[in-house]
Amino acid sequence: MNAWKKVIPGMALASALMVATGAGTAAASPATGNTESANRSSASYHFNQLNGYGARGWVKDNANDGWCVQIMVRWYKNGQLRDTDLSARVCGKGRWASFSLTPGDRHHFKASAWKTYLRYTS
Repeated sequence: MNAWKKVIPGMALASALMVATGAGTAAASPATGNTESANRSSASYHFNQLNGYGARGWVKDNANDGWCVQIMVRWYKNGQLRDTDLSARVCGKGRWASFSLTPGDRHHFKASAWKTYLRYTS
């Protein structure tokens, strides 16, 4: 079973946790050079770069609860979903992984917006 939690930066929502987003919607123009961090009981993450050209940071599992964690980034161009990237899965309390993700697989592009998620998998 996959569990998704969303968090909007600066807002705490009981049922959702979206790690970060490019200006809030898929069609909006994002700010560049973002830094975003959070330390939750189940996971921690940090982006030291999140812009239209890529996302870099790390994700850490903080609990021995049987769930693995990873970061998912959905890249949009002109209001349409163009690419989805996943970081490595991290399983087990204290384990972590760094990631560097770019929009586009063979031909990279500058995303006009993006949404990022903290993904829980079993």
